[in-house]
Amino acid sequence: MALLTAASTFPEKYPIVAPDNKRAALLIAKVIKHIFDNPYTEARFNVGKEESKERILRKRSKNR
Repeated sequence: MALLTAASTFPEKYPIVAPDNKRAALLIAKVIKHIFDNPYTEARFNVGKEESKERILRKRSKNR
């Protein structure tokens, strides 16, 4: 929750450090899950033209 609040308030790149990809994916899934819980974070989150809120909630992980 602290990462989500910090990223909403200060739009910078934040590294997600985890021992492996599975645990990093769990952390990102929790962040994505809670984006739309708070009106402040929801307002600060930019949804693209080709994306929807439901699609973002379904798409939980992306390997880079």
